[in-house]
Amino acid sequence: MKKELHHLSWTLTALLGLLWTSSAAGQFLAPPDKPWLLRTTAIGVLTDTQSDGPLNLDTDETVDFAFDATYFVTPNIAVNVLATFINLEVKTNSSALASGFGTDSLGSVDILPPIVTFQWHFIPEGKVRPYVGAGFNYNVFYNESGTLEAVGAHIDNTFGFVAQAGLDYMLSDHFSLNADFKYLGFEADVDVGAAPALNDDLEVDAFIFGVGLGYRF
Repeated sequence: MKKELHHLSWTLTALLGLLWTSSAAGQFLAPPDKPWLLRTTAIGVLTDTQSDGPLNLDTDETVDFAFDATYFVTPNIAVNVLATFINLEVKTNSSALASGFGTDSLGSVDILPPIVTFQWHFIPEGKVRPYVGAGFNYNVFYNESGTLEAVGAHIDNTFGFVAQAGLDYMLSDHFSLNADFKYLGFEADVDVGAAPALNDDLEVDAFIFGVGLGYRF
């Protein structure tokens, strides 16, 4: 599934690039009167995690907050940057390791995953304004705790692929409600300093659902 979703992300990025080029070459070159959109959003993160190594890793869902800024290059085309902090619970599906550790929980890790997407807004002047986007992110892992910290485990930083769809519902000329969905896929190496034989590879498909409030100016 991961490969198919990565291909989808690249395809969306290419399509948005074509739309960007055609729009920039046409009559919609100038940015709109209110080119900036700021949002604060409550997000839920669902993960589908695979691990090929001895740790047999898995992750739990989580809820957090995010902040993002969008700049409209044209009425239809925008660049979005999102920042959030995610605390991810990590566990093992290995019954032998769970028995040895006394629990299937391996602790948690904090992630700083800034996301950049290039968006196409279908109805820029409508009351309901749907959009799609695609792009990339960089995942910074830090503050491992619990068993992860005890065995000297560290998850390497890595790039990810992003696909996005959402809509804004305009409450006024400035304020809007937002609903957004993102797929984020990445792979990361897990290095276990105290026991290199346990080194692993983490593959994550993350599905991020968000509801937020925006201000356009």
